[in-house]
Amino acid sequence: VSEMAAQLKAAFPHLSNEAIDDALRRSRGNPDRAVEYLLSDPAPARHPGPTSARGAPPDLRREPERWFRHFDRNGNGLERHEVIDAVVQTFPGTDRGIVQELISNLWPLFDTDGSGSLSMREFTKRDGLC
Repeated sequence: VSEMAAQLKAAFPHLSNEAIDDALRRSRGNPDRAVEYLLSDPAPARHPGPTSARGAPPDLRREPERWFRHFDRNGNGLERHEVIDAVVQTFPGTDRGIVQELISNLWPLFDTDGSGSLSMREFTKRDGLC
């Protein structure tokens, strides 16, 4: 678990050690679930980061559908690169390379129909990304 905690801390440097440890505890050590908890956690970032030309992203936990639409630039579902951009913008200070690796490794868990993009249904379902 300590190696996983170190990887998560590298991926989410703006989050406290306590937030990382809490996600691992809540997920019972399951790294995929821990990432899901961290991605859905509204914990504030320590450093303001860039926002898209469309303004600051909506709150993922309170408005997941609006968050989805904010980053779905072409209306065909969230593509992998859009999810990576969304995570980096939503969680300022995250390492883009680590986010890319995490999303690539976890993509099949979220893109359950194998279409290459996440539909609103895939995104908002119980074990979806939000």
